Amino acid sequence: MSSRRVVPGLFLLLVLTLPAKGQSQAPLPTSGPAGDSTSRYGAFGQVIVRVRAAGGTPLPAAATIRLYSNPASYEQTASTQDNGQALFSIVPVGDYQVEARAPGYEAGSESLSLLSPGAAAYVYVDLRPQGPAGAAVSATSPPALPLNAQRELDAAAAALRSADLTKAHDHVTKAQKMAPGHPEVYFLEGLLEIQKNRPEQARAALERAVGIYSDHAGAQSALGALLYRQSEFKAAIAALEKTVQLQPLAWQAHRTLALCYLHENALEKARPLAERALEIAGEKAPELHVFFARILIALGEKEKARQELQFFLAHYPGRAEAAEAKRLLATSLEDAGAAAQSDSRAQSSATDGQAKGDFISYGPGMEFALSASRPGVGRWAPPAVDETLPAVVGQAACSVESVLAGAARRATALAENLERVTANERIEHSEIDRKGRSRKTQSIQFDYFVSIVETRPGNLAVEEDRIPLHRSATSLPYMTNGLGALALIFHPYYAKDYDVRCEGLTEVNGKPAWSVYFRQRADVPSRVRSYRFREGSFSVALKGRALIAANNFQVLRLETDLVQPVKPLRLEQEHLVIEYKPVDFKSRKIRLWLPANAELYASFRGRRIFHHHAFTEYKVFTVDVTQKITEEKH
Repeated sequence: MSSRRVVPGLFLLLVLTLPAKGQSQAPLPTSGPAGDSTSRYGAFGQVIVRVRAAGGTPLPAAATIRLYSNPASYEQTASTQDNGQALFSIVPVGDYQVEARAPGYEAGSESLSLLSPGAAAYVYVDLRPQGPAGAAVSATSPPALPLNAQRELDAAAAALRSADLTKAHDHVTKAQKMAPGHPEVYFLEGLLEIQKNRPEQARAALERAVGIYSDHAGAQSALGALLYRQSEFKAAIAALEKTVQLQPLAWQAHRTLALCYLHENALEKARPLAERALEIAGEKAPELHVFFARILIALGEKEKARQELQFFLAHYPGRAEAAEAKRLLATSLEDAGAAAQSDSRAQSSATDGQAKGDFISYGPGMEFALSASRPGVGRWAPPAVDETLPAVVGQAACSVESVLAGAARRATALAENLERVTANERIEHSEIDRKGRSRKTQSIQFDYFVSIVETRPGNLAVEEDRIPLHRSATSLPYMTNGLGALALIFHPYYAKDYDVRCEGLTEVNGKPAWSVYFRQRADVPSRVRSYRFREGSFSVALKGRALIAANNFQVLRLETDLVQPVKPLRLEQEHLVIEYKPVDFKSRKIRLWLPANAELYASFRGRRIFHHHAFTEYKVFTVDVTQKITEEKH
C-alpha cells in the first residue's frame, strides 16, 4: 500500500490511536426474566419472537416457533399468541436460529444472539404467503377499512393539514389499533413521520404500505419523493414510475421523476417528463419553464430552450427564477457543449432550491411538502440527534447494561478481525452555498484499505489508505477517515468515555433494534474524533445515536454530532451518518458489519462541506510465506 498523503487544509479524522486502560465488561442487570434475580437462573435470558405477514401485518392464525442451537443441542418450540408473539423465558446465553411456520405461509428463519445473562433478545420473522415462484405478494385491491378507523384517519389528515402533529399522532395511533397492518394506516403514519422530519421512520411505514398494496398511489408518490431526498435515485425511480402510471396528472411526480433521471445522467428520459410536468402544471409552477430549458440546453436544443426562457421572462419577470433565466440566456445558450457537461445537481439546482419541496398528494386538494434530508434543498443538513427522537415500538424493557455488553462483544470481534480489508470506495465531495445548493462537486473512486491492530494492551491503531482508481483523478480538498472503525466507541477500551442511555425498541428496515443515545463525558478527553492541520490536531467531543440490532447487537446505523461548536477551529456543525451492512469472509468463516454508506455534513470557517461515501466489493487480503498476495471476495 502506498503511504497516506496529507491533503492541505482540513483533515477530518476518526481515529482510535491513544492508549487507554482496559475496562471490565458492563455490570449485569440486577433482575432476570419475569423480574427474578439473574443469579437464580445463572447464564440465562429471554427470547421474544414476533411473527408477521409480509408488510408487517398480523398473521390470521398462530405460528409454530422453533428455537434451536446445534452446538449447544438446545431446542424448544412454542406457539404465538394473539399478538403474534412467542416468549422463551429461560434460554442459555449463546447463538440461536429461529424457525417460524404457519399454515398457508412459507417457513421463515432468523438468527439471534443472546449475549448477556438476564438480557432479552428480540427478533422479528416475516412470512410470505405460499404461491407460485415469483408471484406478487402485494394485494390487487385495497383491504377493507373499518368505518371507525377511516374516521380516525380523516381526523389525522385534517390535523396534518393544520400542522397539529400531536393530534395527528393520537388519531394515527387509534387507527393502528382499529386496523393494524392496513396500508392506509401505514401511509398516514409515513406522512406524519415526514412532517416530523424523521425520514427513516417515514420510509419504513411507506414501504410497508406499498408492500401490502402496490397500487396505493399516495404511498408510492410519498416514497418516491422521500427516496429522492435520500439520494437513492434508482429506488425512487421505481416508485415514481408507478406513481405517474397511477396518477397521470400528478405534475409533481413527473417533475421529481425527471430530477431522478437527471441525477442518473439519463437526459433523454428526463426530457419528456419535464415537458409533461410543465404541460400539466401550467401557471401553478412557472419555474418549470427554467427547469425544462436547462435540460434542453444540456441536450443541445438551443432554440427551444431560448423560447422557454424568453416566455418565462416575458410572463413572470418578478419570479425569483428570473435571474437564473437571464444568466442562461446570456451564457449557457452560447456554449451548449459546456452546459451539457454540467453536473446533474447543477442542472436541477434551480428547481431543487426554489421549488417548495416535492409534494405528496393525498386525495383531492391535500398536499404535504417533504422536509429536506439531503443538501441542495431547504435545510442543508439533517437535524441533530437531540432534535429528533426514535419511534419506539411497544413497551419493551431496555437494559442499557445488556445492550452495551452485547455491542461491546461485537466491537471486540470487529477489532480482532478487521485486518487487511479492502473495498471499492466512491467519495462525492460538494460545497453547499447559503441557499443549500451544491457547488464544486467532485466524485472520485478509490481502492480503500483498512486495518485495526492492537499495538499494546488497551491501545488500538486504525491504519487506512486510499489509492485513486484513475491516475488522472484530482485530489479532494478535504478527506474523512476512520469510518470503518467508528463503531469501536462501544469497545470496552472506549465505551467508558460516554454517558449512555437506551431509548427503547425501534425498527430498522422492519427489523427490531435498540436505540442507544451516547454523549462524551465532560470529565474525560475525547479520543475518537480529531481535526488535523499541518500545525497539529484538535480533538472534538461527540454525541450521537446508534441503532443496535436486537437479535445480535450489531450496529446497524450510527449518527453523530458535535457536543458543542469548536471555536478555535470555527467548526460550527458536524453531522455524520453511517449505514452498515453484513459482509461475509468465507476463508475466515466470519461475518463483519461494515459501512455501506456514509454522509458527512460540516460547517467550517464559513464553508459548508458535504461528503458521501459508498463502499462496495469488500475483500480480505492474506499473505503467505512466499509473500504472494491473494484476495478473496466476500
